[in-house]
Amino acid sequence: MKVEVLLADDLDVAPDAARAIAVPFGVSAAGRVGLRDIADVATTHIPPGQYTLLSEMGYLNRKEGEEAEWCRLTFVAKRGVQPEILRADELLSPKYLLLA
Repeated sequence: MKVEVLLADDLDVAPDAARAIAVPFGVSAAGRVGLRDIADVATTHIPPGQYTLLSEMGYLNRKEGEEAEWCRLTFVAKRGVQPEILRADELLSPKYLLLA
């Protein structure tokens, strides 16, 4: 999966995102954020502070049963956001509210 990490001023969901979720996120004084999946570990530097983290996932050519092919993590310097699903596809159907 291609992963992109950005800093931005706004919570702008990409038109081609199948899923988009915003959550509060704090970055420690060290400014390192770890990105992990089953096989790999990577770190990126984000200035310390409180953010809204916008996680978006999408497909290049959507096929039945296919996993997301890209993920964009956007850090927006904005406090006080409540966790929220901004866009959902048919595979994401939560039955409960997200909690901070």
